[in-house]
Order: sequence, then structure tokens, then C-alpha cells
Amino acid sequence: MVLGITLTITLCFLVVISTLYFVLRADYEQLSALIETMREYFFFQDGEFLNDGSWSLYNYSVPEPSNVVETFQKYTNQCAHGFYNITDGDWAGAQFLQGQLPHGWRGWGSILGGTSPENAKPVNGVTFYREFPIPENKFFFNAKVKILQRNYTTFGDNTWAYANIAPQFTFAYDDEDYDDPNKWNRVAINVEIILSQAKWDKETRTLTHTDNDTWLFESPWDGDYHICIVVGKIIELNKWYTFKVDMKDVIDTVFEYVPAQKITFKAIIIGNDGSGSYSEAMYECAYMSVEN
Repeated sequence: MVLGITLTITLCFLVVISTLYFVLRADYEQLSALIETMREYFFFQDGEFLNDGSWSLYNYSVPEPSNVVETFQKYTNQCAHGFYNITDGDWAGAQFLQGQLPHGWRGWGSILGGTSPENAKPVNGVTFYREFPIPENKFFFNAKVKILQRNYTTFGDNTWAYANIAPQFTFAYDDEDYDDPNKWNRVAINVEIILSQAKWDKETRTLTHTDNDTWLFESPWDGDYHICIVVGKIIELNKWYTFKVDMKDVIDTVFEYVPAQKITFKAIIIGNDGSGSYSEAMYECAYMSVEN
């Protein structure tokens, strides 16, 4: 008798728990679906480089200033066209910027935010939350790139020379003061999506390419987070390569490496840069897309 009552109570408890689980799961799925219909994504203005003035064209070298760097940035046949030549072991690059960099540094124009490119408008940033990850196969970074020339120039005290095609996505995070003028205060996350990293070792001068990999590194030039994600390689010169990167993987990686609850996209830099090398490259396009 007692055993029968116990079994009945247990079964009833399990039924209640199972029912509650499915109700909560259904509510969560409905909530997730609702969030997805309202979720904003970020986009770039003039991702096909049709209009002068949509991007800020500039060069950089670290440490600054450097008198051993030759660069140009320009539009050529409706492509973003950049060249740098650095003759010491430090870093330099030819850059195209949109949005606002941290610490009150350079800014240009505005990134766009919306549920699709068609309804996107200028915004100060677009936020993503750890609790509500974006779905896979939904939000993509797309680029078409050609490298015209590249080689090492010098090594100095370095073991390697590098030539990168590495668009940089910069995020604010949590409630940190993104505009803090002290560059050693950690207020931003810089994510380099490395489409290609060519490298030469000092001993043999042999050209190799970094395989798919991800790492977090400490910058000697500021205190912000820096994450590198290698997604491909460009082997042949004067050949167009097309890339399509699922941003779910990128954003999930940021939350894996950084203990943040939310990140806000603020700026995009495309171009080519390197250390102890020269490189000339062209982007036919660089844009974000949303797919159903």
C-alpha cells in the first residue's frame, strides 16, 4: 500500500517536472524566436567602394612616427587599394576605416545597424549579449581580396616577418568607458579576422602561411584585448579570393576569451599590414550579410 502511494507520488512528480520542462522550453524557444525577429545586426556603408568619402583612408606605423614606411591608400577601379613597405622590424599598414576607434582615436562616418541591410541606419554601435547568442548560418562577413605583391624586407631583432590581410572588428564591452583617453586602460576588444597571414622565418627566408588558429595576445602599444582568428590563406598572387565568415563563430570566440556579458560593435578596419615586409592588395568588396 505504502509502496503504491510512493510510486504514484513519484510518477506525478515526474509528470509535473516534465510538463514544466516542456512549457519552459517552449517559452524559451518562443522568446528566442521573438528576440531574433528584433535583433539588430551591423553593416558597413559602401561595402563595394563605389563612393569616395565612405571610408577613411590612412596609414599607420608602430611605434609612431616612423620614417621607414612607404604607403598609399586609394580607390582603383572601384576597389580599396593599399600598399605598405616597412624597412625595419616594426609594424605598418594601409588602412580603410569606418566607425569610431577607442580612446578618442580616429573615427570616420558611421556604421549601420538594423535587422537587414535594407532597413539599416547610422548608429553609434550594435550590441550582442552572451545570454542570447546569434544563430549559426545567419550573419556573415564577406570579402573578395587579391594580393598583387608581397615579400619580406628586414627582420631586425625579430624571428619572423609577416604580411597580413586581416580586417579588424572593434568592440566596446560591458560598461567600460570606450572613449577613455588612457590607452593602457582596457576598454575595447579588437578582433582580427585574418584572411591570410604570410610569414618568412629569419633563418631560411622561406615563405609559409599560418593555418587556421585563434589566439589572444597582449599588445605592446595599448591595454585593450586583441584576438586573432585565422580563417584562410591567400597562396597565389594576382588571383581573387572570396571569403565568407560566419559571425556566430567570431562572436562566440570573443565571449570565450573575454569575460564580458555584452559587446558593442563600433568600428571596422580593412586593408593590409605587416612587420618587416611589403604588401600590395585590393578589396573588391567587404560587407556584412544576413540570411534567413
